[in-house]
Amino acid sequence: MSLVGMTSDLTSIKYGRDRRNGGSSGQPYFTKDIPQRLESINFANSFLGSDFLIRGGVRSVSSVLEDETRLSKWFSSFNSADGYLFVAKQNLLNRQRPKTGISEPQRLYNSLNTLGQAAVNNMGIHLMKDGLLPVLDDEQTYLKKIETLNKETTGLGSQNKNKLLLLYETNIITPTQSPDVTNYDITDGFMNTPGVGSVPITINTVALSQFTENLNNFTGFKSNLDSYGISLSEGQLFNYQGGPNTLISGRSVVRKVFNTNDGFNNNKGEIGINPLVGQYLVYSPDLTIKRSRTDSTLFGGTGIKNFERDLSTIETGVKKDRIDQLIGKPIDYTKFNRATTFGEGNPGVKGRNKSAYYSTNLRGPGAPKDDDGFNTVFEYDKVNAQPLYSSIGTPNATGVDDYIKFHIGVLNLDSKGNTKEFTWIHLRAALTSFNDDYNATWNEIKYMGRGNSFYKYGGFTRNISMGLDVIASSRYEQAFMYDKLNYLASVIGPNYSNVGYMRGNIIKLTVGDYLNDVYGILTNLTYTIPQESPWDIGRKNDGSLDTSGSLQLPHYIQISNFGFTPIHSFMENSIPISYVNGSNGSTPVNYISMGEGQHGQHITQEGRKLANRQ
Repeated sequence: MSLVGMTSDLTSIKYGRDRRNGGSSGQPYFTKDIPQRLESINFANSFLGSDFLIRGGVRSVSSVLEDETRLSKWFSSFNSADGYLFVAKQNLLNRQRPKTGISEPQRLYNSLNTLGQAAVNNMGIHLMKDGLLPVLDDEQTYLKKIETLNKETTGLGSQNKNKLLLLYETNIITPTQSPDVTNYDITDGFMNTPGVGSVPITINTVALSQFTENLNNFTGFKSNLDSYGISLSEGQLFNYQGGPNTLISGRSVVRKVFNTNDGFNNNKGEIGINPLVGQYLVYSPDLTIKRSRTDSTLFGGTGIKNFERDLSTIETGVKKDRIDQLIGKPIDYTKFNRATTFGEGNPGVKGRNKSAYYSTNLRGPGAPKDDDGFNTVFEYDKVNAQPLYSSIGTPNATGVDDYIKFHIGVLNLDSKGNTKEFTWIHLRAALTSFNDDYNATWNEIKYMGRGNSFYKYGGFTRNISMGLDVIASSRYEQAFMYDKLNYLASVIGPNYSNVGYMRGNIIKLTVGDYLNDVYGILTNLTYTIPQESPWDIGRKNDGSLDTSGSLQLPHYIQISNFGFTPIHSFMENSIPISYVNGSNGSTPVNYISMGEGQHGQHITQEGRKLANRQ
């Protein structure tokens, strides 16, 4: 027969004989005749086949029967162990499920539950997968139980049924303690009775009631912890039956990185009293502190204020040497801060008259003021607002303490003798870069008949470059800041004497104790307006131009390539060996100033002597 004339009937092929030696797996578990090609398509597109009211339409009933038949045969077939192994595996996994009060699973799987779920899938009903028989009980789901317990949480101790708050109570603050009956004067006295011994004479009902209340509070608290498997044991977060990779009766333990309760235990041991309630643990298990006491939250307190300053050996029981090891020297940030110590101001402080930041009139008629006076209205940056001024020898401006000593003095070239006059520029020391470049020149010499080169020392140069950010936080500071920037730029230009002789400017630079009043020349200067800098556009609230002193200038200027070539006051040579050996207390060769008068050299030399004796 030719291939073209061959026909086949694929709908008449029989199932079976799918195992070696002609055996049968009994699969598929459900069979039916193959419908005509368009029959199923036409039905699916019809009204009866659409998902109307229930999934699958009216045919869903027959689909459910097919699923039930297929699953029943799979669970009970003796030709394959797949169904039995599935049931055994589900039961083994269920035995490893966490078993706590809030999550109290049946830890048992029955194939009837899966069959029941298959029967109601098309109606959107969800049965409990676990348990002896199929059950529809939404109230027993984990999320529903959690929602109920959260609503019942009204405080700490026995009233705390929230998981996160229970962890907070057991690991961050001192947890509710089991009361010690010996701490309560329940009995007023004892009497000796023959054959009986000492018996109480009377009962202190108030103390007994307090003890009973505290005991009930702890019992309820402990029950709430057990509901989530939260542990009170040292070094543990959770301890509950079941869990991944546990045996049938095994337990899961989640441990802490370090025991956060050690601080409470140390308090009790060193002070001889019960741990103080309401303490945070910081830095180390050995260190606890009191938290701030406020009434802003239900549970009393909004967190830590200045925990370093509040540390006290008496209050925490932590020894002073241990506190010194952990945090060193505590700082009182209420007194030592940028606004108070360095006069930086506080543009965003609460309660200030914010309109003052848009005004250049701070003390004249019509200036914005509060009843308490000028200082309560406006806190400007005192370094930014320090105008240019001149003085003899050293700067004498007050109230311009910076993070480090930082100022630029421009020498008045017409001043004579030892009474040299300087114009002083104070800019906030927000340094972004600092480079100190030393270079030596060696001249190469070649001799006839020698392949190598010889070198002769030819000189020495030093160049310093730095960058800093200059930011105006108010319109009042802006004018002073740009006045100083404009003057600094002019120092690059020439200076002419009274007779018209062109000369360069000499400056004196101080940068901390690295450079102390070092003379030199300014060789480079770059001002950059960064893209992210806002601009004062000089407009009033109604959009009209503000002609009362407002300048259309950026708030933020970057100074870079500040090139400074020092003119040293000493002969530029290497430090003599006598200084290294300690025969000289100091050296006049101070490339790095190390403080005014080079006092840092004395400190360093003494420290080196002590180190060499070890």
